[in-house]
Amino acid sequence: MAENTPSGPKTSGRVAGVVAIAAILVGGYYGLVVKPSSTPGAGSTASADAKSADSKSADAKPAADSGTADASKTTDTSKAAEADKPADAPKPADAASNATADASGAAKQAEAPAESAAPSFDIVRVEPTGETVVAGLAAPKAKVELLDGSAPIATAEANERGEWAMAVEKPLAAGTHDLSIRTTSADKKTETLSEQTVAVQVQEPGKGEALVVLNTPDAASKVLQKPDAGA
Repeated sequence: MAENTPSGPKTSGRVAGVVAIAAILVGGYYGLVVKPSSTPGAGSTASADAKSADSKSADAKPAADSGTADASKTTDTSKAAEADKPADAPKPADAASNATADASGAAKQAEAPAESAAPSFDIVRVEPTGETVVAGLAAPKAKVELLDGSAPIATAEANERGEWAMAVEKPLAAGTHDLSIRTTSADKKTETLSEQTVAVQVQEPGKGEALVVLNTPDAASKVLQKPDAGA
């Protein structure tokens, strides 16, 4: 007859072994499944944070570029305004002073021709009888000679303003005459011949007025006197 073995202690040992194995399996499951799944979550958060930082950096860069562009535009606008700004107008006092000085200089030049200036004719009057009166300008205090061809026929002296006038003592004979002026400076170092000449045609006695024509280089001839139309 078989011997009955008590089942209590063996059964308890088996149950304890099963529980231990189950605990190991559960621990292994959480170690392999739960922890790896939590790690990617952390990586995802870090990646999101990095992307956010990059986005902020990108937003800041256009803002900085915009600020630089605005500053550049402001500088360019300032330069353009400075370039467009009109030059300062001369002060009224300075303008008046300059105008007075210019007018004074012009008046002095008009009153007293330079010593190097060529003498010129202002008035030439020839009577039907050949009597002649001539006036003009030359260097101040210069000796003035009226030439008929190359021969002097009258002499005068210019005043401080360079004005001179003379009357020919011997009347011009009937016929043609070529008058010019020769001057000698007050220090007798400079002799100048006029560029202008005067052509004179004296009529025969009783034939009317003489013809007088002023000739100036690079200018049209000017009739100073002409015979009467009925002569």
